Amino acid sequence: MLTVRQAVSSHNPLVLILGFGALFFALGLFSLGGFVQLIWSDWAGFPAGHYSELFGTSTGLFSLMLIMAGFYLYTGLDLRMLAWPVAFMGMLPYAYTQGSGRRTLASLGAVVLVVMALAALVTGLLAFYGHIAEVVRQQAR
Repeated sequence: MLTVRQAVSSHNPLVLILGFGALFFALGLFSLGGFVQLIWSDWAGFPAGHYSELFGTSTGLFSLMLIMAGFYLYTGLDLRMLAWPVAFMGMLPYAYTQGSGRRTLASLGAVVLVVMALAALVTGLLAFYGHIAEVVRQQAR
């Protein structure tokens, strides 16, 4: 029975690197377009600069990270270089940890991402059905 490492190493890694590099770069550009649209448009139908700032900043940072990751993969650079510009997002310790500590950090990171996704879902639902609905009701009067 083949392990994952044996199965991946039997293929040409250049194909994987170029494919993921192009994919990350394209997703980053698409996300960057969403960021620009969010900042430059009146998406809510009323002045909502602070909402654009709140949601747009994280989208912009995410898109720049994807663009850098795609560029690094496509040009064959080590992804540890990406850890320094995005250190505020928590990649730096993982990039330089070896052995079982790396697996522990990856598991902890996955748990944090799940908790953050649930928090974003609850926050979004409460904002949409609470705060934004109230603003729309006030404008309709």
